[in-house]
Amino acid sequence: MLSGSNTHSINSFSSKRKGSDEGDTSQSGGSSGKRNFVRSWTKDFPWLEYDGEKMRCKPCCSRTTKSDSSSVFVTGSTNFKIESIRSHEKSNGHNRAVAAIKVEENPHLAPLPRVLSTMSQDVAQKLERLFDIAYFVA
Repeated sequence: MLSGSNTHSINSFSSKRKGSDEGDTSQSGGSSGKRNFVRSWTKDFPWLEYDGEKMRCKPCCSRTTKSDSSSVFVTGSTNFKIESIRSHEKSNGHNRAVAAIKVEENPHLAPLPRVLSTMSQDVAQKLERLFDIAYFVA
């Protein structure tokens, strides 16, 4: 049997666990095992948004042609686990959407302008002539 001081230690451990990275479990009406969104995740993952019901990825929602439009982070996820957020952050679709936003904000980061800015004047003139010929032939 537990003494009063041991019971307090166990209760303080379980109350600390509620605010962890895993998402709070709902305790009303018994143990349903349902997880809740942890607000601090939006600080750790600034791209993450929560509407009171589902969490979504801002870059993926705004660039569905670059990301996977069928992703649960576009349609809205209720899988409130830190692992699912970390997994999405590493996904190809998310990285493409973030890269598209960065290029829009800083066009000089796009591949073609970056290459053209490093090209010598002589090569640029030859390339311009080739494009002129291609345009004339077409």
